[in-house]
Parts: sequence; C-alpha cells; structure tokens
Amino acid sequence: MVLPTYNPKPEWLIEAIESVRSQIYPRWELCIVDDASTDPAIQPILKGYSRADARIKVIFRQQNGHICVASNSALEVATGEFIALLDHDDRLAEHALFWVADAINRCPTAGLIYSDEDKISVSDQRMDPFFKCDWNYDLFLSCNFICHLGVYRSSLVREIGGFRSGFEGTQDYDLAFRCVEKLKKQNIVHIPTRNGLHLLRPCVASIFEKTDYPNYEILIIDNGSDDPETITYFNSIRKNERIRVLRDDREFNYSSLNNNGVQEFHGELVGLINNDIEVISSDWLSEMVSIALQPGVGAVGTKTWYPNGTLQQGGIILGISGVPSYVFRGFSKSRLESFWRGTFTQTLSAVAGSCLIIRKAVFTEIGGLDEENLKVAFNDIDFCLRIREAGYRNVYTPHTELYHHESATRGLEDTPEKQARASKEALYLRNRWGDHLLNDPAYNPNLTLDRDDFSYAWPPRLNLLPDANLHLLTGSPKERTRAL
Repeated sequence: MVLPTYNPKPEWLIEAIESVRSQIYPRWELCIVDDASTDPAIQPILKGYSRADARIKVIFRQQNGHICVASNSALEVATGEFIALLDHDDRLAEHALFWVADAINRCPTAGLIYSDEDKISVSDQRMDPFFKCDWNYDLFLSCNFICHLGVYRSSLVREIGGFRSGFEGTQDYDLAFRCVEKLKKQNIVHIPTRNGLHLLRPCVASIFEKTDYPNYEILIIDNGSDDPETITYFNSIRKNERIRVLRDDREFNYSSLNNNGVQEFHGELVGLINNDIEVISSDWLSEMVSIALQPGVGAVGTKTWYPNGTLQQGGIILGISGVPSYVFRGFSKSRLESFWRGTFTQTLSAVAGSCLIIRKAVFTEIGGLDEENLKVAFNDIDFCLRIREAGYRNVYTPHTELYHHESATRGLEDTPEKQARASKEALYLRNRWGDHLLNDPAYNPNLTLDRDDFSYAWPPRLNLLPDANLHLLTGSPKERTRAL
C-alpha cells in the first residue's frame, strides 16, 4: 500500500491507516511518505503507527515535492509483488485486500486490478456508489474509472518509471495509461460487487422501520454470498424470529431462486421483493395486500422511484419498441400526476416483479416463474401473462411508493455472454406470446408503441380490414348490409 500524505485532517489519516490495519488479509505493507507536512499533529501520528506495527514504514521528506515525487519515494521502499494506491482520506472495507489477493490467485498473470468504490460523507454516511464495468478501453479513454482501489504489479510500475512529475492531480490516470499500454485485456481484472450488503441492509431495515402491516416474515435467499461482512450480517439478523436466511449456492437463476423460496413460505400471500428495493410509504404492504386478497386478482404491482426522485416505472405496457416496457420512466412526481393513467389503480397485462404480491395458491397454480427459459429477464412478464391466461387480473396500484436501485445487484447487460442470454430470453418471450405482445388490452391503438409516455400514434395502429369486409367500404348498400 502506497500512501503519500501532506497536511491531512488528522482524523481522516487515522481512519485511513486503521482501515489498513483492520484488513482480514494480514500480508500487507503500508508505505507512508509525509511530504513535509507543516501541521505539527501529523508527525506524532505517523511515528506512533510506525512503532506500533512493523508492517508500517514511514518516510519524512524534508522538502515538499508534491504527490508524484512523494509517491515515488514510497515506491522505493515498497517490497510487495503488487502495489495498491491509497489516498490519505480513503477508507478500505475490511475485506478489500482479501479480494485483491483472491483476484491474484485466480489470475496469476494480472498486471492491473481495480475495484468498485463509493464515497463517505462528512457525517459518515456511504453514498454515490460507483459500480464499474469490466475492462472497457474506450470508456477508459473518456475517464479514469480505475481510480480506487487501483492495484498494479510492482515490476510493471517500475518498468514504466513510476509516477511522472508534471501530472499532479492526474498522476493516477497517467500511471494507468502507461500500464495499460503494456497489458493485454486478460491481464486487467475488475473485482465486481456481488454480495450486495450495501443494498440488502437498507432494504431489510426499511421494511421493519416503515411498514405498518404487522403480519409478515422475511425470507432472504442467499445466493452464494462469500463477503465476510455480508455473512456476519446474516448471522446477526437470524436472531430476529421474523427473518429467515435460505442458502442457495447454485448459479444465479432469478426464477429458480424465487420458486424455491416460495415453497418455504407458510403464509397465504407471497411477496417477491428485490434486494435493491427500499420502502418509502408505510402503507405499501397494507395497500398491496388489500388488493391481492380480492377475488379474481392475480399479481399486484406498484410504482417505484429512482433515488434521484424520478419515476423508475409506473406499470408495464406490452409492445413498446417491440417488448414490454415500463411506462412513464423518468417522469417527475408533478409530471406523473398530470397523466391520469399514472395516478389510478388499474388492471394491466403485467406488473414489475421487483415488488410483486400474490396469493401463494395462484403462484402455485400458475407453476411459478419459468426457470428453464427465463432465468434472468422477462420472467415477470411471462408470469403475469400466464396469470392473465388463467383468468386472473393483474393490478397496478400507484398508491404505494418504493425506491428501486435498478439492476444494481446483477448488473447491466454489458458483456457478450449477458447480451446473448438476454437476446435468447427476449426471443423466447416473443415466440411464446406472439401477437399478445403487440395488442395490449390496457393500451389504446391510438397510442404509440415508439415511446413509453402514452403519446399519440400516427397513423393509429388499427389493423387493416380483412378482404371479406372490404364490402363495408366499397360494395353496394345491399352488399354492405350482408357483410355487416
């Protein structure tokens, strides 16, 4: 770990150093270079840590040389096979170096490793997470998405001459550019967030803190979590008699995970809730349950908001741009309220599976989600259409509010493998439901399929009349009457 420092806030410096000392992976070396700090509080802190932990090396520069020179001074005393760059106001998760070591073991030829990151506010709140994609050269040309935590093979850094003076402020970007030029794609490793504790914890907490409907239990499907902090959290919440954690280590299959989870429930109603959902309105469950218990109702869905206050979805309409689509996406609250369709409870062909309530008997009757053909995408659409096919109606209510951090858990369709799987699932949905996807009874043919805002279609999407009915327009009065 290379840590240059100059007049940091003492408390931030202490937190940075302690975050390294708290690592569950013990084989690290912290090389700190103080670049002639003028704050008299800094030197005692660094000397104290140097005496307390043999893994901490401290160098005091006599003249301020700025960050590039200071970083190179740290490189001179670093002995590790890999070098991680740390700022004096950074804080590492306790398992950060464990996952770096794991990545090195999985990819011994790695030359550059980078992780996801987020910010910590002055009030100690985590915010603004940066969930990065795997190596993307063109994106890297546009911005330094490597940044924190960036880990480089030491021999490579020394081969290119370390940090270059004159690039202060962009020294990490310059270093990354010169390293990338020496590496192949397979030698650049991204450590993706997969355990999702930063999403799950507020999801569970919001249900307990903001739900006025009292009669519920939470079943968490743990799909192979291996993050120590996540596992510790699971162990702690097991003490709550209303929470159960069901371990399922198979390959991610959203449909299968939910189907198995439903079988574990003993209640009359089942709620399918993504772990990236966060409750806003306290009556959300009361409202949805009151509808789900009505005769003839299948699935009940609700509107969800992005954390920035714009609408994530206000129900689903089939056939928008050829596929089912969330409607009113991106609308503000005031703009949504100006569209009457966005403010009333109504029957829809499908509702979003990110927050869905249904009677367990109906779920079982339908056969659950399609875990063979729709493992990740469109399973909620197919599920709702089978509910409708069985004679039930799916109901959307706008009178509850939740946040949805969409795709934060499984990520975007940003790899060839994911895109191929998504295309296959979309093709299956089109083949299975055909014209049903283009003729949604909840959507007027005078409305466009090009956008999701209920704007007008031109010309209207009316089918041409069959040949036999052309007499209605062109035949004699007698012929028109006979045709009618």
